[in-house]
Amino acid sequence: MQRYFFLGTLISGLLLMFYLYLLRFDDFSETELVRVSYYWLPLIIFGLTGLAAVNTKDRGGYLRLGSTPLAYALIRTIIAVAIMVFFFEAIFPGL
Repeated sequence: MQRYFFLGTLISGLLLMFYLYLLRFDDFSETELVRVSYYWLPLIIFGLTGLAAVNTKDRGGYLRLGSTPLAYALIRTIIAVAIMVFFFEAIFPGL
């Protein structure tokens, strides 16, 4: 059941990314395109880390940052979003 939840979030993130960058690309400036990545990138990260956690648990592996795949995925997504915010707000404007 969790596998389908994580797969759904991954597919949702990918569909949102394709919609924004393939169909609506000309409607946004470069800055707005960076800002909308806050919508789709966490979904993809959550889906990928959740699927990895489910696969690890199914193989009998041990998850360090949480006892369940959901907790593992949430912690990894929060860390990734914090890194993403740091990059987009501190480093990207200076490039």
